[in-house]
Amino acid sequence: MNNVAGKTYKGFDQKLSLLVQILSKCRCSLWICDQNTYWLYYIFPTFWASAIRGVQIFLVTVHSIEPKEKYRRWLLKQIGVEIYVTSSLPFNGFLFEQDKDTRLALVSDKEEAVNFYLNYTEETGRVYSASSDAQVIQNFWNYLEPWQKQVSSIELKQLFFQTCSETEIFDKLRCVEQYKYAKFSLQIIDINNILLLQRYIKEYKLNQVNQMITNLYTPGGFELFEPLKLTFDDGTYSIITPPVLETKGEKLIVIEGNTRIFYCWQNGLSHIKVVVVDNVEESLPGEPVSIKNANLTSVTLPLDSLIHKLDRQKFRRIEEKIHL
Repeated sequence: MNNVAGKTYKGFDQKLSLLVQILSKCRCSLWICDQNTYWLYYIFPTFWASAIRGVQIFLVTVHSIEPKEKYRRWLLKQIGVEIYVTSSLPFNGFLFEQDKDTRLALVSDKEEAVNFYLNYTEETGRVYSASSDAQVIQNFWNYLEPWQKQVSSIELKQLFFQTCSETEIFDKLRCVEQYKYAKFSLQIIDINNILLLQRYIKEYKLNQVNQMITNLYTPGGFELFEPLKLTFDDGTYSIITPPVLETKGEKLIVIEGNTRIFYCWQNGLSHIKVVVVDNVEESLPGEPVSIKNANLTSVTLPLDSLIHKLDRQKFRRIEEKIHL
């Protein structure tokens, strides 16, 4: 993890990119100090992969009644994260590998970074390492000492993957406003002639797709990207949605899963499993582009820059409905 030591970030995407890099190599422990877990939806695959590997994860946070935040914390608990609630936080960041010489800290520079209403393009921070910032690292760990004293023995959660039925996926997709009268089918498609809704692909998401294929689909013997469930030890689960494409005339447009499709195109994986949605009367939420014209980016971009001519009222809230 030395290759990220001393690096700085500006904006949400660069922060997530560093988190994915560091956490994918983390082997022992992670402590998080943050007011809300807004970042979890974006990098959840990296988190559950770490939990399966045996990384012990702890979250120090403040009380919240916000529904999405409560759901994210439920997800964290389901993969084995210990959560401590307090009245105020000493800093905003992530501490890795407490008892190792490879200790790292990814910490925000700004107090406002913990605010729900922060413009995340403005957030800045840096990675500190034990080799060059030993005292700074120790100071961050000292802040968390009251909660570290509460840690008892932790049992690893039993997490496993299984296929998810078409019916369950389709029933949830019908809750998307634009799909009330649509028809759904699970198909294996050739990706070479499809269009993307996003014209920019985020680098950290591309790295996560590679991790998912390497650590989940290939060793599990699953087809790319058949519907799956991450099942928790109490029988509850979280659905891993296939890419979702809509038909418009003779064309197929990727609505959900732009990064997965782009990854497959880059790596010569031309046939994958997707959900195809027919009979959508609502026009698209933006102007699609050829997959050949999509570009990678590490810069934090607003949604209306990712999607050309975005109409937010027509945006399909697929992941939100899948995880209700």
